[in-house]
Amino acid sequence: MSAIHARGDLPYRCKCGYSELIRMADFSFQQTRPIPKGPDLGSEICHMGAVTAKCANCGEECLVEIDLWEYPVGAIDAITSYCEGCQLLMAKETLRRFISLKG
Repeated sequence: MSAIHARGDLPYRCKCGYSELIRMADFSFQQTRPIPKGPDLGSEICHMGAVTAKCANCGEECLVEIDLWEYPVGAIDAITSYCEGCQLLMAKETLRRFISLKG
């Protein structure tokens, strides 16, 4: 299993229209249990991280969750994101430039 190395800033926009940045280093990623892909195929691992930020303009809480799927071990297979109270201003595909695996 690999460790997550996140760097840079993630731009987001609150529902009120105010744009801010979340530091990628503020995400605390936790690994889920490995999911076996089948005989001789190894396991898939999900790393889940979340940050809650308060908008400096309106005080609304913004939740950003990022799930990183590792398969095979040591390689990023997919990245998904979920936002509540805000919108990411970066494509999910672009997140790969800010996240890497170390193992």
